[in-house]
Amino acid sequence: MDTNNIEINRINSLDRAVRIISEDGFFRAVAVKNSNSAKIAQNKHNYSEELALPLANVFSFANLTSAFLKGEERIIVDLQNYNNIGKIYAEAMPIGELRGFVTKESLNDSKILKVSRILYGEAEPITGIVEIISSNISEIFEEYLKMSEQVKSFVMLDATADTGGIIQQSGGLIVQAMPGASNSKITEVDNAIKSANSYCDYLSNDLRPDQILKAILPFEFKIIKSSLVDFFCRCSKDTFVNKLITLGIDEIKSMKNDNHNELVCQFCNNKYYIEDREFDNIIINLQAKNN
Repeated sequence: MDTNNIEINRINSLDRAVRIISEDGFFRAVAVKNSNSAKIAQNKHNYSEELALPLANVFSFANLTSAFLKGEERIIVDLQNYNNIGKIYAEAMPIGELRGFVTKESLNDSKILKVSRILYGEAEPITGIVEIISSNISEIFEEYLKMSEQVKSFVMLDATADTGGIIQQSGGLIVQAMPGASNSKITEVDNAIKSANSYCDYLSNDLRPDQILKAILPFEFKIIKSSLVDFFCRCSKDTFVNKLITLGIDEIKSMKNDNHNELVCQFCNNKYYIEDREFDNIIINLQAKNN
């Protein structure tokens, strides 16, 4: 048994985001593979292929844009009323944490993409909103970057499923022109991306994100950062209990009396159960605050 090949295959199978800058400094880019994370989300929520594939694409964009942030800063991507899906929601951090969900039903008729950045030193999220005017999900995000960041950006998102409807591959890339990039160089990048294979073709051939960038981009680059990506939710029973404390005493008593003791995380579908004594403690604490 060739242990070196086994280790190479293991490394290639990991979800990862790679951020680079061109040697001349005129372009920056990020590429991601998040196939495993997208598959975990599909399994946790028992999503059909029709829901899992667009969620995987939104995951990719969240991963890609979060790579330009720092530490535990966060990107929230909220795609509403895309292809008859009420909401596709994802959160990602540059440290690699990723989570999200799909809501089939719509709360309104607005077809919008909303992207929020939660940044250090900012009291409120920085949010951009654009109307969805395309059925191509890569074009939707490309238009958002054009409107919100005022820079030329190229977006390639891709996800595939096997014959059973289970996510097989998922990932994508963003390339952005930096100040000073000439029109001819931008056109060269545009042509290179348009002539490239589908992103999942590269993933199916076991290429890592940095290798995919090398295969597609028409310039030499330096790797700025390479980080693992993982589906991860920070929910906990304590988090849910603390949220219950914000409700009124009457509502808590009603939940207890109706045996409404199951709480479900919309991000990861984990279930938590509140015992009667825990309801009683919440009620006692609320009564003490009101006195």
